[in-house]
Order: sequence, then C-alpha cells, then structure tokens
Amino acid sequence: MALLRFKILLQILFYFIYLLSVPVLADNLQDEILIISSHNEISYRLANQLKSTLGKKLKKTHINITVIDNGKLYPTKAPATAGYKLVITIGTDAAVRTLENDIPGPVYCILIPRSTFELISQSTEFNRHKTKAGTLAAIYLDQPLGKYINLLSRLDDDIRTIGLFIDESNSIIVKEYKKSNPSKKRNIVVGRLDQAGVPANIIEDVVKKSDGIIILPGESINNFSSKWILQIAYKHMTPVIGYSEKFSAAGALAALYTDIDKMLNEASEKLYKYLSDEFAVLESGYPSNSLTTFNKSVARFLNIELPVDGVSP
Repeated sequence: MALLRFKILLQILFYFIYLLSVPVLADNLQDEILIISSHNEISYRLANQLKSTLGKKLKKTHINITVIDNGKLYPTKAPATAGYKLVITIGTDAAVRTLENDIPGPVYCILIPRSTFELISQSTEFNRHKTKAGTLAAIYLDQPLGKYINLLSRLDDDIRTIGLFIDESNSIIVKEYKKSNPSKKRNIVVGRLDQAGVPANIIEDVVKKSDGIIILPGESINNFSSKWILQIAYKHMTPVIGYSEKFSAAGALAALYTDIDKMLNEASEKLYKYLSDEFAVLESGYPSNSLTTFNKSVARFLNIELPVDGVSP
C-alpha cells in the first residue's frame, strides 16, 4: 500500500513539473509573427494580404500574426520587436528602419530591390552575422540582370552594346553578371547615377555608345532621372527596358517586372517551410515569376517587331 501511494505521489509530482514547463501561449512572443509595413497604403494592404495567406497555412498551429504600420512602430525610437518568432518587413522603408535597430530574431524582407537589401544587410557586423547564419534574408522586388539583357537581345538581335543605368548599390549585381557571363558577344557600358542630381552628360554619353538601354532600380533611379534617360534615348532612337510597369507607359520599349501577388504567394510558401522545419534557414533570392509589357507605339517608332504571344526572358 505504501509503495502504491508513493507511485501515485510521484506521478502527480511529474505532472505538475510538466505543467510548469509548458509556456503560456498568450504571453510567449515565440508564438508571434510581426509583419511591419512601410508607411503607405499599398505596403499596408500587401502586409494584410500576406497575413491572410500565411495565416491559412498556419491555422493548425498556435502562431499568431500581427500587422503594424512602420510609421506607428518607429515614431522616434527603436521599437520592442525583440523576442518574436519572426519579423517580416514589407517595403524598403520598413526594412531599413527595422535593420537599423539590430533586431536579434530572424528577419525576412519583402518588396525590396536586391541592391538596397545588399547595402543594409552588410551595413553592420550584426547584420552580416545574421545573413551568414540564415536569419536575415529577402525575396527581391526586381528581376535578375540576365533576364533584362535576354529580353533586350530577343527583341533586337543586332544589339551588341548595352547601356546600363544604375546607382552605386547595383555594382555587385553587374560584377556577378559579368563573372557568370564572360562572353565577349555583348559589351556593357555602365552609367552610375547619384542622388546629387541628374548628370545629363553621363546619360548622353552612355546612350550614344549603346544599342539598347536597361534601367535597374536604386535610390538614385527616380522619376526625374528616368524621365531624362527616356527622353535622351528617344532622341537617339535607342530602345529602353525598365524595371516597372510604369516605364512602358512612360515611353520605354518594354518593362520587365515582378508579379507582386505571385511573389507574396511564393514568399508565403518559403516562410511556411521555414516555420515548419526547425533546421530550415532563411535564404535570399529573386522571385520565380515575372511579367513583361510593351509599348507598341515605341516599337513602331523604333521599327522593332514585337512578339505576337509575348516573350519569355
């Protein structure tokens, strides 16, 4: 009888020890995901769209998702973002502000050009360590440089010299492309722009030397500088490919850009895999999808025949 009582007491003791070891979910940020949107309507809408998509995949778990506006989160000082299972940023501004604060947990950036992400992910030793450890990564907004070059070449096979307008942050992308494509078939002339102003002489010089122009995203590639590039290229009858749909409407021959809805779905799949596998790491990469639009009027002006059923770069 004494032995039976001892066994019962021992079982009760183990049960209470187990209860004490189980965290209270409501107070445990390790069961929370924070999505930070940039301070604009589009980013906030996309943040909630991602919350809905990812939330459906995680509905059988205890993980909760919170969306907050970057402008409300970072009014004057660093926010309390430490301790979350994962922090996701939507847009460049949200990513920059978040990574300025050395968030200790995993961070995944969405809707950010690769060049900008490279800059901020390498800006401090802390961020460099997180990138190497697989706890800081991004799905880029733009497409690989090779896709732009392939599209331009398919539209006009006579193109031998390609003018590439970038800012300083894009340099690593150009170096990578040249290293992986050592062929002498096409020459690349680089025009670097900075935020100090629009150097019309640099634009003119690059356009004159080029058979076709590609514009990549960057902080210095804004509406004003893009307008100058398009005007000078039009004067010299040089085809231009831009990185967003707005370029084809503004006078570029074509635009090659990411399908945002498909990119969010792809990001959701990657995040679900990361959250479901304790050994998974966050990896950066370009989205697998892309869209292409053409300006038929510009094509006629340049005497370039557009593909009937589109073209896959």
